[in-house]
Amino acid sequence: MKSVRLLISTICVFLTYISCVSGTCVFSSQPKISGIFTAKEKPDSVAVAVLSRFSAPPLSFQVKVGERGDFTFKLPQSNHVQLFKIWKISKDKYEELGKYYAEPNDNIVVHIVKLSKDSLFFSGNGAPKYNLIESINKDYRHFVEYREKWPSIFTYQNIDNYFNDLSRTIDFFNNKKTKSIREFEKTVSLDVRNIIEFQFADYFSVWNSHLQLIYLKHCVGKPELESLVRNYFNRFKNIFFLRLDDRLSTFSPRVLTEFENWHKTYLILNSKTGLIDLTEYYNSVKKNSSKMTKEALLTTFFRNKETFTNIKDFNPNTYDSLVLDAQQYITSLDAKKIISAKTKVRAGTTLYDANFIDSKGKYVSTSSLKGKVVFIDFWGDGCGGCLNFHRWFEKNIWPEFKDNDDFVFLSISVDKDEQVWLKNIEKYSSKEYLNVNTYGLGLLGHPFAKHYNIQSLPSLMLIDKRGKIISQINLGISSVDLIKLIKSGLDSSVSK
Repeated sequence: MKSVRLLISTICVFLTYISCVSGTCVFSSQPKISGIFTAKEKPDSVAVAVLSRFSAPPLSFQVKVGERGDFTFKLPQSNHVQLFKIWKISKDKYEELGKYYAEPNDNIVVHIVKLSKDSLFFSGNGAPKYNLIESINKDYRHFVEYREKWPSIFTYQNIDNYFNDLSRTIDFFNNKKTKSIREFEKTVSLDVRNIIEFQFADYFSVWNSHLQLIYLKHCVGKPELESLVRNYFNRFKNIFFLRLDDRLSTFSPRVLTEFENWHKTYLILNSKTGLIDLTEYYNSVKKNSSKMTKEALLTTFFRNKETFTNIKDFNPNTYDSLVLDAQQYITSLDAKKIISAKTKVRAGTTLYDANFIDSKGKYVSTSSLKGKVVFIDFWGDGCGGCLNFHRWFEKNIWPEFKDNDDFVFLSISVDKDEQVWLKNIEKYSSKEYLNVNTYGLGLLGHPFAKHYNIQSLPSLMLIDKRGKIISQINLGISSVDLIKLIKSGLDSSVSK
């Protein structure tokens, strides 16, 4: 009997071991976070988003803050680390408190103290990793403050000085980050420390983004300056670079994005115009990924808004062919949903017919707009990307087509409150557009959004006169390429 009990016990321990990503897991359970706001003015509630691997849409929820400023929530049951983000909400105003990793057995108490900004102090089981994240993020904020003092106008001499100063500063702060992480080696597991290093205070991404930005704004067409920036990239390409870990990298959305951005920087700096070929970029990411990271990287590639910036001659058919190629590497359920949604918006596919409601209470179906080229824009109150897109479109694209009777901008608000929608039309939309709403169903509850698995905003599509998809529109598309796509739709006949 004792031998049977021992065998069962051994099996349970073994199963627990193989189910854990880090060595700190014991049993799959729900991490618990309790907190208290110590300031006199308390928020109404806190919002939490559990960020999925592969950059899939997050699981979001809200919890009320009690009269004493207290709140408690549990994250989903899991046998691995989970990245989550938390905000405080006061009168519908969201203010981010932070982003953290939780392990299955965490039982955290957080005191939120109002100093110059909200400061968070953690205690309880699993608290050291939260305090580690706070520590390295605090140093990163100092780095950002220091960086803001640097010049914005560049000549050859001060570009050279700029990158010298930037490289020294990044080296200093990154060494400080490494030292901070080592100080927690006795209280935070090696795997979790590595994941935190991937995700937070990513100084190397600052280096690559600044190389890109300065090259594109100040150096293209100036051989001496082009060469200078390339030399800096080559000098530090093996130093300011986080190598992927087959087992752990998929738990850090940031390291996946920045791995791709590094390859994009390389291609941009070696282009003559600063524009790169989408297929070449995709193949560079695919070729340099391992079997373990390929799925996560390719899924991130199609969800990352920055993927489509600085792309030369965007072609929907090329994009669709890359999505189909990526499918063969996708095995997880989350990633399959994301890539499957992309195949539903491939060029030439008939648009899903759905009803919306206009400001006068009349239903508007997508099929009723056949015969016109339709630009679809899903937006909602509080969406910064929606606001930025509207301003960009109104300035760069709308003047070209506003007098064309064959072009319709279908502006779809997902706000459940009709008054919020109507009030925001002038901010996020225009009275010149065809303004409609998802008639109180929000985003996730509407059949159109369900069909295309739309879970983030803005969501954009271009439809031809026959009611067929020309392309899903990504935020990074250039004004030249978008105008070209709209004109291609206007130039085609309804019967074609």
